[in-house]
Amino acid sequence: MTRGQIAIIMKSKVMTSIEFNGDMYMPTKKWAGHGRTVINALKRVYDVATYQFEVAKFNKDHHHYNDCETLTYERSLDTLDFTKDYFDNWFSDYVYIKNLTSKDVVLKTNKTDKNGNDIGIVEVVLKPKAIAVLCFGTLHKLVEANNER
Repeated sequence: MTRGQIAIIMKSKVMTSIEFNGDMYMPTKKWAGHGRTVINALKRVYDVATYQFEVAKFNKDHHHYNDCETLTYERSLDTLDFTKDYFDNWFSDYVYIKNLTSKDVVLKTNKTDKNGNDIGIVEVVLKPKAIAVLCFGTLHKLVEANNER
């Protein structure tokens, strides 16, 4: 089961979803993961209320968790270094994260070559409204989100 979290970066904190367990990867020719659905949901997010709505909708449509008190919670900004203590801080295979601030945000991530071998650390600039997809702390995809708000 591939796990994933959905997160937003705000001015002074990060808000993240609980971990969803099952098919949270990006779709491939062979497998139909929920990654594209999560990205499309994040494109519609422009504040905490729309984020919480989209996370709840995603849960209702795909996972049906009803045994948790809340689907989202706040974290401090120092967790944007995906190269340190990844499993202590994020613990999911995939993290989908959107920048809701008006400034560029730097994400420190692992870098791999085309064969998946770890080749070092890179700082990735996440522009306002952009979405990053990380897999075990390594940048998998950057998506520019041009929502109107």
